[in-house]
Amino acid sequence: MATAVYNASAHARGSTTAPSTRTLPRVFILSLQRRKFQEDHSQVFSGLIRNASINIIHDTDTAAATLSASPSLGDVVLVADGAILQHAHTALLYKLIHFAHEGATVVLAMDFYAELTPANARTFFGRWGLPWDAGDYLRTTFVLNPMSLPSPLSASALQPDYSMKAVVLKGVPRAAAVYLPGNDSHIESHVFAPTPIRGAEAQMTPAAFARVGRGYLGYVGDVNGEQGSTRLTIEMCGVKIRPGDMGCRRYVSSCSFRNGVVADEQITEEAEIPLPSAAETVQRAAPREDMYTYGSGVAMLGYLSVVDRDID
Repeated sequence: MATAVYNASAHARGSTTAPSTRTLPRVFILSLQRRKFQEDHSQVFSGLIRNASINIIHDTDTAAATLSASPSLGDVVLVADGAILQHAHTALLYKLIHFAHEGATVVLAMDFYAELTPANARTFFGRWGLPWDAGDYLRTTFVLNPMSLPSPLSASALQPDYSMKAVVLKGVPRAAAVYLPGNDSHIESHVFAPTPIRGAEAQMTPAAFARVGRGYLGYVGDVNGEQGSTRLTIEMCGVKIRPGDMGCRRYVSSCSFRNGVVADEQITEEAEIPLPSAAETVQRAAPREDMYTYGSGVAMLGYLSVVDRDID
């Protein structure tokens, strides 16, 4: 079947009661390559299916037909992989850009990062009219933009800070950055030294959100599906969730290879992490005045394939 359609009113929490009459956000999940994202990103899927009407699109013909129509108010396209970056899908990309300009929100998340490289990022984002570009690939602790969040995102729906391994973006205006390195952020690695994040690297962001025409474009570069990134992806989609809606996170905590093939892997379950209460105080990054560029010694590590993304 080319397109799988789920209606959150009928499936939310497995309820047998009559569906709510409230209007649910409509989310089109564009997954031209990845057909297992319900497993790999189960928290995103769980949070959305309980609170939105979901259309999962796996083929280009259905995608083209969907994007050729005028979007309804609140329509979202969640791009779940990097197929749209391929030259073969250039025509579909322009339909996606037009869909956003007409009022839809497009969110590049989940496994989109896997095909975003310095060789294609500038051209791709340039077609959206944005100066964004691919930056480093690293893990550090990021905090919510201390100046302000891009509208209409709400800080109350997001984790104030968390450790994330991500393909970060450079060239993103401060007002469009959702998360940034904090004052104490440093490289978190089992291989590289804990070098402080300074200079130009302190301006790179793993997540951005900006106005495009009458709509929006969002980017989440997390490669491991951290729970903070799951909440951000859902928030970018304009979907409001309740405690327990995401469920537990399942991820590969260790694996072994034999002849270049995964021979064994350990799956770990992590309970849903609640948001901090309003009474809790969280240290936020102070505005940074990076007038000089400091060499941090962070190397471009390349980009992990999906199979080994969860191993630090």
